[in-house]
Amino acid sequence: MNNVWRTIVNSTKKIARLFFKKQTVIFLLFLLIAYSLWILQKLSAGEFQVEIPVKYINKPQNVYLVDTSNTIVKYTLKNESAKTIKLLFTRKPDAIYIDLSKYNYLNSGQIRYPDDSLEHVISSHYPGVTMLTCEPKNINIHYEKTASKTVPVILPNTQNLTVDTLVFLRPQISLQPNEITISGRNIDTIKQIVLPPLPANEYTETTVETINITPIQGVEYSTKEFKVNIIVERLTTRTLTLPIQIRNAPNDVLLHLFPNEIDITYNTTMLDYNRYDTTHFAVWIDYLNIDSTKHCVLQLTKQPDSVYNVVLNRTEIEVLTEKLSVK
Repeated sequence: MNNVWRTIVNSTKKIARLFFKKQTVIFLLFLLIAYSLWILQKLSAGEFQVEIPVKYINKPQNVYLVDTSNTIVKYTLKNESAKTIKLLFTRKPDAIYIDLSKYNYLNSGQIRYPDDSLEHVISSHYPGVTMLTCEPKNINIHYEKTASKTVPVILPNTQNLTVDTLVFLRPQISLQPNEITISGRNIDTIKQIVLPPLPANEYTETTVETINITPIQGVEYSTKEFKVNIIVERLTTRTLTLPIQIRNAPNDVLLHLFPNEIDITYNTTMLDYNRYDTTHFAVWIDYLNIDSTKHCVLQLTKQPDSVYNVVLNRTEIEVLTEKLSVK
């Protein structure tokens, strides 16, 4: 193992000595000087070109840009030799930003972005440099105003959310916003916006999902992002003991139930845990359903809507009947 490391170290030293030879360092130094002189010569040649992209920002939603072919402005600039070094450290503008919210719009027409605004881009970023040419000299923005309307937003298949219903209450879903404004040339047939379905996750806690709209070509939206609040409540278990009630028993018959009480277990939220008692539930037997073995099936006939997974600790009981003497 030591021999391997010694070999690696020796090889590394040989490579380092080869790279940092005096001749190599001198060569790299002269290469850097030559490149710098070439850059200075190019900049001091008198003229150079700069291309700056055009970007439109803050466009009103109901305005459609018919022609956006003017995407680059090409400048020819003249440099003074005294400014050469300074130009090396001058950063070209990222873009010419045209703020479309500043204009008033008719039904259709064009906006002219003037040449003095294009010149200002150069004077503000390259002070002391002369602009010789600018193509195009101004930017004409052709537009049309389009129709707009508000439509509902639909989230499909919310019933397919997966939860363990023995542990969690089925999620409650809220969508924000639940309607949006759309605009475009052909929106008459659009009655609603249907979002992509929620991810097929099993939700175990309250979650906020972000869903992006599937855009329709030629249609613009007041927003393309929607928040879906998925409220998941954890369930807890409670047990109550209920008396068994009797239906349809004749007046001259006395029924003896074994047992005469029954335990029910159900799920509910923590908020509703103490909300219900035995008066909110009812378990019956029907005298007419007593079979030949003196057994009768239990029926859960009453329960609150906000309890879930109600289970009886037995499904039937034994019933003995006693005929009463009529005086």
